[in-house]
Amino acid sequence: MKRPSAISHQSSVVRGNGWGARGAGIAAALLVMLLALPAAAQRTSLLDRLPRVEAGHYQQALAAAQARGERGRAEAIWIELFYGNAKAKAEAYQELARTQDESPEMEFDRFVAAYSRGSDRAMLEAALRLTRAAPNDVATELAVRALSGQLENQGRQLLDALPSLERTLQEPLADPVTSYMLGRSVLAAVHAPGLALTETRALQLAGRLPHWQLWGPLGDYENLGFDQTFPIAMRPESAAGRRPQAFTSSGNGVHFPLDWGTDGIDFAVTYVQAPRPTRVLLRLYSQASSEILINGVTVLRNDRRSSYVPATATAAVELAAGWNRVVLKLGGEASRDFDLMLRPAAGGELQNAATLPAGAALAAAPKLAPAPVTLAGWSQERLKSHPRDAIALWVQGLRRMQDEDPEGARVALLAASKLAPDAAPVWLDLAQSNGNLTDASQSWAAAEVERTARKALEVAPEALRAYDRLGHVYESEGKTTQAAEQFAHCTDKGYADCDWSQFHLAAGKNWRPEAATALEHALAESGSDWGGIASGLEFYSNLGDAAKVAQWMRVLQADPRAAAALGAYQLRHGDAAGAAQSLATAIRQDPSSANLQRERIEALLAAGEITQAATAAAAAMEKFPYDWRLAETADDVALRQGVQPGVSALQATDAHRNLLRQQADFLAGNRFWTPWYHSARSIIANAPDASEYPSASSLLVFDQMVNRINPDSTQDQYIHQIYKVLNAAGVQQIGEVTSIPQGAELIRLRTIKANGRRVLPESIRNLTDVTMPDLAPGDYIEIEFVQHTGDSQIIPNTLDDSQFFVFNSSKQPYNYSEYVVLTPPNYPLLVDQERFPAAPTTQLMPDSYTAHTWLVQKTRILVTEPLMPPEENLVPKVWISTPREWSQISRYYADHDFAVRRTTLEMRQKAAELTAGKANDVAKANAIFQWVAANVQPGPGSILSPARQFFTDRSGNRVAVFLGLLSAAKVPCQLVLARAVTDDSSIRIPSIFQFQYPLVHVGSGADASNPASGWYDLMGRFAHLDYIAPGIRGGMAIVASANGRAGFMHLPAFESPLDGLVVSVTGAVADSGDAKIHLQMEFRGPAGEQVRHELASLPDSSLPQIYQQLLLASYPNASATGGAIENRNAKDKPLIFSIEATVPNFINVDGNTPGSGWDIQHLTGAVGVQRRYAPLPFRKEPLLINGDSFEQTNVTLTLPARFGQANLPKAANISNGFGRFDSSFVQTGGTLAFHRTLFLKANRIAPADYGSFRAFAEAADAQDRLQLTGKIHGAGH
Repeated sequence: MKRPSAISHQSSVVRGNGWGARGAGIAAALLVMLLALPAAAQRTSLLDRLPRVEAGHYQQALAAAQARGERGRAEAIWIELFYGNAKAKAEAYQELARTQDESPEMEFDRFVAAYSRGSDRAMLEAALRLTRAAPNDVATELAVRALSGQLENQGRQLLDALPSLERTLQEPLADPVTSYMLGRSVLAAVHAPGLALTETRALQLAGRLPHWQLWGPLGDYENLGFDQTFPIAMRPESAAGRRPQAFTSSGNGVHFPLDWGTDGIDFAVTYVQAPRPTRVLLRLYSQASSEILINGVTVLRNDRRSSYVPATATAAVELAAGWNRVVLKLGGEASRDFDLMLRPAAGGELQNAATLPAGAALAAAPKLAPAPVTLAGWSQERLKSHPRDAIALWVQGLRRMQDEDPEGARVALLAASKLAPDAAPVWLDLAQSNGNLTDASQSWAAAEVERTARKALEVAPEALRAYDRLGHVYESEGKTTQAAEQFAHCTDKGYADCDWSQFHLAAGKNWRPEAATALEHALAESGSDWGGIASGLEFYSNLGDAAKVAQWMRVLQADPRAAAALGAYQLRHGDAAGAAQSLATAIRQDPSSANLQRERIEALLAAGEITQAATAAAAAMEKFPYDWRLAETADDVALRQGVQPGVSALQATDAHRNLLRQQADFLAGNRFWTPWYHSARSIIANAPDASEYPSASSLLVFDQMVNRINPDSTQDQYIHQIYKVLNAAGVQQIGEVTSIPQGAELIRLRTIKANGRRVLPESIRNLTDVTMPDLAPGDYIEIEFVQHTGDSQIIPNTLDDSQFFVFNSSKQPYNYSEYVVLTPPNYPLLVDQERFPAAPTTQLMPDSYTAHTWLVQKTRILVTEPLMPPEENLVPKVWISTPREWSQISRYYADHDFAVRRTTLEMRQKAAELTAGKANDVAKANAIFQWVAANVQPGPGSILSPARQFFTDRSGNRVAVFLGLLSAAKVPCQLVLARAVTDDSSIRIPSIFQFQYPLVHVGSGADASNPASGWYDLMGRFAHLDYIAPGIRGGMAIVASANGRAGFMHLPAFESPLDGLVVSVTGAVADSGDAKIHLQMEFRGPAGEQVRHELASLPDSSLPQIYQQLLLASYPNASATGGAIENRNAKDKPLIFSIEATVPNFINVDGNTPGSGWDIQHLTGAVGVQRRYAPLPFRKEPLLINGDSFEQTNVTLTLPARFGQANLPKAANISNGFGRFDSSFVQTGGTLAFHRTLFLKANRIAPADYGSFRAFAEAADAQDRLQLTGKIHGAGH
């Protein structure tokens, strides 16, 4: 089980009170009475009595405490420790060293002082004394958290503390966390040499339940499934017919099978017998979202899916007399391992069983009791009435940090740091919390850790933990020297973590003297840190220091608790027989560890004990059927017994065993593709001549895939291809082989010369990109490999359908193209066969697999046309999958959008600021959208990942930021996945790969008259309210839906003036016919943002050339005389180029005498519809116009009087299903005005309709070719 950091899950010790039996009995009875009271009635804590100091009142508060003499000494020391500067803290340390006061207040001061300085031993001793002095104060919970995880490594100190720990756990304890932590320390002492404590007794004291049955994974969804009710959680009989895995816990938590992963929902079930109605305390640790049900009643629920929540939870419950069924339900995207404490609040024993005893019935439903007293409850209640209490904020932050909620910790500690800026513990814990943020970037976290650690050193120069934090920051950044300097400040000072840090750094850099010194210090502080001792052994072994190796081997051999670490070391260093013996000892202590079982089998194999290994492997596989690594080791044993037994064992495996099947195929010489194999010699002998394909540069002579589908939906795919080079261009076209994926098993890759000689590549450094040698026209390239594909990452236990097989291309013709799919018996297969001439042939094979074969021969090269659909939508294609529904895809997206809802304090503050005063959800979403569009740069990242870092960096996936801020503002929304409006590909196979353009929809408050209202598109560089990318507008989409019923929809279809370009020309023509014009080009929407993006990388010195190029597009003979750009950085406005220019011969004049003719042949740039979209006289493939487009041109010219009235062409207005075009001319006196608009709809135009579209294009273009003519009225000047 993954554990939290050193301070997390930490335990404490116990007190002996010397009251005698009667006094102890009275105290126990009194505590039971107190426990029965509601939490609010509990006595105040030592934490309540600590003095609080407001800003600017430090000296006054300190003087008041000191004036009270001895009675105020602990308060004065606390004020100096928590609120004082570095000098005051030094004085507090000295005062603590002098005083003999052992009151709880003074012990707490000692604990905090040692915690701040990083003095492990002093901190643990103070925590032990505080536990004896005040076992039921929540302040003691804070101390025992520091004990647990530290005390267990202290060797003799743990054993010395054990009697006190046992006595405390025998007494009634109000705080389940204190009980939990103390229990961990007691469990760590079990099996210590000379100790009478049994495992059974330790488990009872610690409240750990040893006997479990594990079930899972159930359902298809790891997040949505957590809200689903499964019969197994409610009734024992519902588990019938499904085999569970038994688990016996020795106190190290409960671990789920390796094969189960986090697919679906998992359950752990156990039974507890209460002799009478019994109040029990529960404390659960799990990284997963968790729920505990007792006799079908939920008593604890900790949902971590969509918010930052601690990994721990507590509860108090009254069990009815009799057998109680305890069910843990675990979901989400985290590990399912857990650790549960369930112990009577007043002490005593409970019976535990993995199954309900025969003839027994379940007890009545439990009763929920008032929440138990905990540090979490105290801080929450305190902050309700005192929200600016720095101590409560620190405690809240510390507790959340230790319970794996670093974000919640960061928020509380930031607030505490502002109220108590000189509190060293606050800065130290803030540094650790920043380092623990799993969804923050490494660079940001490192900078924050460095900042806060240095702040801790400012206020407490002796804070060893701060130096350790800084060392790790610099080490992560590759600054080895700086890291070593920081570690040097904290080594050999009683802080073991730093000693180990220095050792690992020095050993990794081969600084042997420094590593040896640091290791000596670390081992001196870690007498029972078995993993640490084993790493020390490795170091001494590498040094060849036999004396040190012998010394520490004796330490490990003397203590049975070290057996696992010792066995692993022995196995690595050639003592296989000793390793097997040590690992057998470790297994007796932890019988449910599949890893220990596997290591022992490996040790037996290495020792040559094949028979023992086979016996152990059989027993282990019976006990752990869902661990593929153990199965692999068991198969190794079978192979040592003989190839055939080994092959049989390998082939018998199923779930997650693709690797093992590959080994079986190799060992048995089983090439599943053999029935369809063609040798290169036979293929080349029948290869067509180049004359058959005169327009091709290369030819795919042979293209074959044999795809074996395994029962667990994994796939083994054999690919065999032979290409022929037809001319010199073919050498360039196929001379680089890039089709072999990483991880494939290469069989052949070679050039086959025309004369039959084989030439291999000189070297293959990168399998995915190989240059073929000695290649010339007439030669062949042979590619042969096997690749392995796991099951779907979308829907577990179904086919990965991310690829399909096509039988033609535009690169080369295919001579022989064959796709063979092998399915196991009764395997359901969904096939989407498009543009294929015939149904597949099927054949039942000797191994009961069914072969489905598709074959196409002699295809011609696919001729490409401008703006045609993707090739896979035009050629024969076969796509296979497991039968599923589109509702599963809808739920898949809904299942994975939980994490993106997690929001930080800063995100919540920004959301509140943006939405303040907004009337409805759409208004709120509009405000958030505009902020994201203006402030967050588009960048990489998943739309469904937490947006913390994107928001912090103001760069990254903007959809994720938008979704996160909507969540922070509590605005309900839908995630919608769209595809292009022109995409008509089959939807027979439900797949996420067909709908990948994300939009967000907010329904409440949308303007019914505006089809774009409530729709938000942040995928491109351009983002604007009421705007959706034209390529998907009106297209098909699927909605992420928890119930899967939302299904398909069509996006709103609407026209937008933001889709294109507006050109405006104003100017005056001289008598000569030359003109001076002002050209304004207004790039709107995505076009404007694309130009703006490209401009960002260009120097201003290039602008004159840009102005000239833009001008020439409209007036080929013009010269730019100046220009300007508007809104270059204003993304919410159009990008406008203004260009001043001269245009010679704008009006062509036949002569200067009255009556002479004149004409304007080029009033403005042509729209060129035919040139852009319909240059071909006819098409074989559809024409795609991928999105709506809008262009508008306005020209206003002043003509001299001599040109008189022009002969104006008639106005045009063409409108049909393809779009519309209109143009008009108006002359008023000497002012000539022209207006033109072109709107094209997104469209997929079939070849049969292409002629009609081309006619529309020709009609529009013809208007641009019309001339304006007139007569000269007078002489020119």
